[in-house]
Amino acid sequence: MQQLSLYIEKETFIHQKVDPITKLTYFIAVTIMAFLMPVLAGAIILFLLQLLLLLWARELRRAGKLMLGILIVLISLFIIQGMFHPDNQVLLWQLGPLRFYQEGLMVATTITLRMLNMISAGALLILTTSPNHLMEACERRGMSPKLGYIITSIFQMIPIMLRNAAVIQQAQESRGMNVKGNLWRRFQALIPLIVPLILSSLYSIRERAIALEVRAFSAKGKKSFLHEEKILPAMYLIRLFIICSLAGVTIWRVCT
Repeated sequence: MQQLSLYIEKETFIHQKVDPITKLTYFIAVTIMAFLMPVLAGAIILFLLQLLLLLWARELRRAGKLMLGILIVLISLFIIQGMFHPDNQVLLWQLGPLRFYQEGLMVATTITLRMLNMISAGALLILTTSPNHLMEACERRGMSPKLGYIITSIFQMIPIMLRNAAVIQQAQESRGMNVKGNLWRRFQALIPLIVPLILSSLYSIRERAIALEVRAFSAKGKKSFLHEEKILPAMYLIRLFIICSLAGVTIWRVCT
């Protein structure tokens, strides 16, 4: 069966025992705390917590690949902020005509930790949670099925496009197109890939919309769910702890 999301089922506590709403609550709380944390030490501790949870879930390697996706952005961030931030005063080091200042690098470090905390918390949610289970859990609590479908589609967008791109590339190779080689040749091969990729994505969306309507997606009335929801009693305590932690960080930020 083709994988339509980044989620891969594993026999870990976070995959099997932690319910989607608890993980969603954690993601939202970490995202807010990443911006409210008043000191760098707190942001670093928060990031280390994400790494420990990803290691526990055996998803640290895949999450690392997601974080590497913004490496160029982070490097450019340090260069721009370190050299051109308006509050720059204290010179840390100079490399020829390039001057890096303490104030700009501190700002870049703060922004970097915020981004890494959000991405790692999002990776923990996406990589350990089935989109279907998350959608069902949200709908049980009153979310519109259409909004739930949008959330599920976002989870499935990247895997579907990667799968379609691989299929199109293999089809082009079988017809004699050279899609490998140096950077320029790969760029040339990218152009004929884009149009069929977009068209196949639009066709896939149309097919899924028809399939949903056939299954009475827009029908009125109370609907049943495929999976039975089972939540460990400890999850309610974990949610309470997460909310209290968020409240504590908020008070800390206000008081400092």
